[in-house]
Amino acid sequence: MFIANGHVLDNVARYRPDVTYAEPKLMLRNTGSGILQNVSNRLGPDLMRARVSRGVAAGDFDNDGDLDLFISNNGGTPELLRNDGGNAGHWLEILLIGTKSNRDGVGARLKLTAGDVNLYDQRKGGTSYQSAPDPRLHFGLGQRTRVDSLEILWPSGMVTRLQDLPADGIIAVEEGKGVVDRRFLRVTDKTSR
Repeated sequence: MFIANGHVLDNVARYRPDVTYAEPKLMLRNTGSGILQNVSNRLGPDLMRARVSRGVAAGDFDNDGDLDLFISNNGGTPELLRNDGGNAGHWLEILLIGTKSNRDGVGARLKLTAGDVNLYDQRKGGTSYQSAPDPRLHFGLGQRTRVDSLEILWPSGMVTRLQDLPADGIIAVEEGKGVVDRRFLRVTDKTSR
């Protein structure tokens, strides 16, 4: 879980000397036992730098299968926190293209089955203050190398069913057609951070 922080009062220190306007970001790791562990200090100085952050957009900026974070900062430059090591497991990303439903497929519900796991997600229009996430839905598959089935219930009521999809890629699914050709170029330049 990622939290971008920044107090709402620029003069909060006048009233609470122990609180600052600019605050560091917070990254919590799910340990799998119902406990979230603060791992912020392990992820580099950019995460710990105090800013007045307002919005966060998660997405796969470089198309490498892990989620990166774009943060808007009040009165400051935005930040791109690029995840260059988080895709140790397998994954699948899905771009929805609505035809009878809205063009972005907002409201579509997805069920993905890979081996012993069922994963669910819904295409949302926004998730953070003045921010919009990557329109593609990201599924982490762990050690599973194939997707047995993917079911998409579109807002129109139409259902798309796909089977036997390979992991570690990005697919575009058009309502009424299924998988359609769409190129997603990989960004390899590490200097664009």
